[in-house]
Amino acid sequence: MQKMRAACLFFAALTLAAFFSSCMREEEAAQETERQTAYENTGDGTDDMTDALNTENTSHDNETGSVLVTVGGKSFSLTLADTEAAREFSALLPLTLDMSELNGNEKYFYLEKRLSSRPAVPDMIRSGDLMLYGASCVVIFYDDFETSYSYTPLGTIDDKDGLADALGKGSVTVTFEKK
Repeated sequence: MQKMRAACLFFAALTLAAFFSSCMREEEAAQETERQTAYENTGDGTDDMTDALNTENTSHDNETGSVLVTVGGKSFSLTLADTEAAREFSALLPLTLDMSELNGNEKYFYLEKRLSSRPAVPDMIRSGDLMLYGASCVVIFYDDFETSYSYTPLGTIDDKDGLADALGKGSVTVTFEKK
């Protein structure tokens, strides 16, 4: 009788584990489908992403200008990308954002205003990239990694030395202002 009860409990636990695992895979698949649909509705965007992140296509003298990013008492120069979203972001400056930690490689903040987005999957995320996720989530990355997520480029920090240390662990206050 005791062995039968143990076998039933084991089978029930195994069934629940399989059920929850299946639900998680379905939820992840639904999120990926949603991201893919958004990606398809905005066009391929690969050339736009490459052009916007290419330093030959960004300039300190473009109509959006350059930005001073201050975090943890340290300042960094940011070159804005040649995107409509970057121009709209620049128009909001100065901004002081309480950015939250995510994944040990980025800080993010949801703006109240939606910006024009043309998301594309970048070849690589680089430390110092400032990106827009969706239409209102500003993300600053402090580590290099590959991604399958789509972003709209906002800019790149010119000298990344000390960026990860300045951003630190957990939430942080970041100020963006025109130079």
